[in-house]
Amino acid sequence: MEVSAFDDLIGSIDALSYAQRASRLAEVELAMRRLEAEAAVLIRALDRDGGFRTDGHLTVGGFLRGELRWSKQQVAARRRLGTLVTEVPAVVEHLHAGAIGVAQAHAFGRAAANPRCGGQLADHAEVLLERARTLSFEGFHADIVTWERLADADGANRDAALHHEHRRLDFMLFDGVGTLLGQCGGLDHVEFSEILEHYRHAEWLADWEWATEHYGADAAGSMLPRTNAQRSWDALMRMARDAVSTPAGAQPAEPVVNLAMSVTHAEAVLARLGLIPEADAAASHPPLPDQPFGECRCGTTDGTPLSPFEVAQAMIHGRVRRVVFDSAGVVVDFGRLQRLFDGPARHAVLLQFPTCVFPGCNRPASDCHADHLTDWQHGGSTNQANGAPLCPRHNQLKNHGFSVWRDPNGVFHTYRPDGTEIAPAPPPPGTAPPTGPSRDLLRSA
Repeated sequence: MEVSAFDDLIGSIDALSYAQRASRLAEVELAMRRLEAEAAVLIRALDRDGGFRTDGHLTVGGFLRGELRWSKQQVAARRRLGTLVTEVPAVVEHLHAGAIGVAQAHAFGRAAANPRCGGQLADHAEVLLERARTLSFEGFHADIVTWERLADADGANRDAALHHEHRRLDFMLFDGVGTLLGQCGGLDHVEFSEILEHYRHAEWLADWEWATEHYGADAAGSMLPRTNAQRSWDALMRMARDAVSTPAGAQPAEPVVNLAMSVTHAEAVLARLGLIPEADAAASHPPLPDQPFGECRCGTTDGTPLSPFEVAQAMIHGRVRRVVFDSAGVVVDFGRLQRLFDGPARHAVLLQFPTCVFPGCNRPASDCHADHLTDWQHGGSTNQANGAPLCPRHNQLKNHGFSVWRDPNGVFHTYRPDGTEIAPAPPPPGTAPPTGPSRDLLRSA
């Protein structure tokens, strides 16, 4: 039987070491970024010359759907990227150089397509591109959503109020199957999600206890008696039963969620609501930043963006714990000298970042240790500037020579025992790769 080219590919990759596979994947990713940038330039050129009309296509979108069988979503995303070639060329230049990823470039395209503020994107592309280059996609996505809400403050607040106004819940039974459908505003969503997650975790613990009783040390996630979906429904039912059994008027636990908002945001929105004199606010709208977005966070501490109007709603109704950040995203120091992060100091560390700061780890900060970046025994102080959330597994790696450093812009860098950085940010177009701090600097920071 003749061996296909694909079989040859599988065989050649199977023969590679881990380091060779990782290196080759990085090369493939760089090629994909360059090809995506080239596709954007090609789409722009095709749209401009209109040659597709000779084959009966009315638009370049029709040509792409017909000739290349792209989905509507692919067409929309790549046409937006093609528009950036002219409107914000630095984005496509960074993509072609491999300095930002395809997902980041498409996030720029979506922001540019916003009819209410897209025209301002070119003025702030430099700041946003730096964040896209140095942060994880989740971190950058929170920043560009924040930018849109700052650039279109009135529109974002109107949208938030409209989403809340259109909240609804339908519970239907058809042919023996119950279906729950609903929608709500962002603030209700994050509060409901936080409560539900506590119940889901309790259901998971019950399943894990059952598995360990039946399988002992061999227990694994695949042996749990219920699926995630089943536990989610059972958690919702338990919430409903608890609500029925709770005395009317009982005092709920507060705060249910922690919401982060800069003082500038808070003063501006409270003034617009007429709750404080406008003279006491720095501006009717917070200004668009020309520096990283550490002082512009507005949303939940797990990274879900909210409009300033929604956070102010929670503030008025007493459901918010105030969390203050500086320009690098560091919670204001509690000023307490101690060996371990505990109590309020621990909460302040975990509020700084939504997940474990190890590259690629999505373990929620609530499940992490509040860890010293520079160890106590090496002179590290117990304050929020020297703390970060690390999950138990990645915290243990620090005992094996791994280290974490936060740069002045609040970006975390992780280093192997040999001093090389894991997942370093690509350099900007036309520049040399950056060099990280030395091991001595990390210990003395």
